[in-house]
Amino acid sequence: MFTARSERQKRHRTSCGETNDSDRVKRRRTRNKEADLDRRRITEKYIWWANPGEEYNEAKEVVNSLYLDSLSYGIVDKFYEKNLFEGPNNRKEFKLQEKALRQFIDRRKDANNVRLTINADVKFMDNPRHGAMGRS
Repeated sequence: MFTARSERQKRHRTSCGETNDSDRVKRRRTRNKEADLDRRRITEKYIWWANPGEEYNEAKEVVNSLYLDSLSYGIVDKFYEKNLFEGPNNRKEFKLQEKALRQFIDRRKDANNVRLTINADVKFMDNPRHGAMGRS
């Protein structure tokens, strides 16, 4: 019979040195990371400078096409680095950042880098209109 509380609740190690608590922590951390990755990206706050309607839809299509090109050339980190979707404060800044990223992608094309063919419908922003909830 266990009389000492520490004896009852002591950490039993497995052959690989893990304890039940550390295994539980790893599983919980993995579940939380997966839940975070599965969560919907809030795209309604992107391209906040654009007016609802034609201007917003045009900017959204530009962001989506640049994201698809970045994904197919494996340079998604540069897409996020340029911060085209959140950074610019007006249309002029947006166009400058778009041009810079487009030139970076064109240099990849000119150098005949490997391009992945993506057959799925991949979009960075897919909310139907400004201020509406969508899935991303």
